[in-house]
Amino acid sequence: MNSKLKRLIIHFGFILVIASLWIPVLSDNVSSAENVEYETVIVEEGDRLWTIAREIEEQVEMNKQEIVQWINVKNELTSDKIYVGQTIKIPTKS
Repeated sequence: MNSKLKRLIIHFGFILVIASLWIPVLSDNVSSAENVEYETVIVEEGDRLWTIAREIEEQVEMNKQEIVQWINVKNELTSDKIYVGQTIKIPTKS
């Protein structure tokens, strides 16, 4: 084998090792998000995802960004926009 091929194989192996170390960390985040209890609320005038996240941040074990992401995923939203009268799920407990 030439030296370039050996280096390529070593680098690829290194990348696989690093990636395998991150898999448990990522799966823990996904499983903890799946175990979050939620309630369904109707969006009122003035509601924004970030203001909702700020209001409930202390009640759930997530930061504001994680809350907004959770709401987007669970409600299959394509943006951070919500509308008056819309029904959405919001996290209540972890």
